Parts: sequence; C-alpha cells; structure tokens
Amino acid sequence: MNDISNVPIKTGFTFKFVKNFNVQKLSMYLEDYTWSEIPPDSRGYDFYKESKYIPIEYISSIGPEGNLPITSSTILEDKNLLKLIEPIIDDLSKNFKGKIIRSSLIKLPAHKKILPTNQYKDFFSRISHNLYLIINSNEFIFFKVSKDLKRINSGECWEINNNLINTIWNISNDDLIYLTIDVMPKEYFEE
Repeated sequence: MNDISNVPIKTGFTFKFVKNFNVQKLSMYLEDYTWSEIPPDSRGYDFYKESKYIPIEYISSIGPEGNLPITSSTILEDKNLLKLIEPIIDDLSKNFKGKIIRSSLIKLPAHKKILPTNQYKDFFSRISHNLYLIINSNEFIFFKVSKDLKRINSGECWEINNNLINTIWNISNDDLIYLTIDVMPKEYFEE
C-alpha cells in the first residue's frame, strides 16, 4: 500500500479540543436505533469488539497501484440520520481543510471498554485528523490517550492522537455513543 516510512508519527499532543456541536436531535434519533455488530476483522481492528457501530463514510477507491489520490463515498442508507450528520461532517471538513475518509457512529455499551490500541502503522491514521464527537456521555465514561485521562462532555468534539496508545472505559450504566471521523488533508483527494 502507501509507504509510511517518510510520514512522521503525530507528536506534541494527546487531546486537542476542536469545538462544540448541538447533538440533542442526533442523540434522540439514536435512542431506539438498530446498531450493527462490528465485523471481527473490520480493518483488522478487534479493539472495538465490545462495541456496535453504524458505518457512514469510508474510502471507496485508492489510486493506481494502491497509491494516492484516494476517494471516499457515503455508505449510510438512512437518509434521516444522514441529514443529522452531514452538517457536522461538512463543518469539520471545512474546519480542517480536508475530506472525510472514514466516519462511523460507535456505541460502547454500559460497563464495556474499547481495548487499548494505537494506529501508528496505518498510513491514513498518520496523516489524518482523528476526531471524536461525543453524542452522549456522563461522569463515568473516560477517554485515555497515553497517560492523559479525560472525561468528555456530550457535544464536544476532540482530536485524539491515535498514534499513541488510547482506550475508552464506560463504567456507567448508560451506553456511550460517539461519532468518529477521520479527516485527511485535501491534497490527497481527486476533485
């Protein structure tokens, strides 16, 4: 695939606050939503094994011989849900002057965790901004990147340095729902 030997690992931060969003309508819409199991081999990542997800947008094609430029496409079929998410995705694309290459809604059930992981070996993770928009949270849900532990409120969007070891613990009685979004710099995309 793409040579990552010349792409530096992200350094200098664990969490970066991006902005707040009003997620109340999105949260209400997802209350009774049917979630999918994450396939065990999804992108080779099994750290999500206790989660459920709704895929939204993924890489749809990669340039000749596995090189850049790449294109992405929306795979979410629920038009009502897409209508709630698109303004957020558009805003973050403009904010980071890039294009969304991967995005999913993740549901971490009560008393579960996202296993510790890092994606420093993944070309796309090295060059993209990995954003988490929290749809619902409470004081018993914790995000950890390297040695930094943070409680993130509903509606907050943070960039997470996913090149460092990161994990999420939900020790509450409620499910955590968040939107994960990878924004890649625009120069890697065909227009």
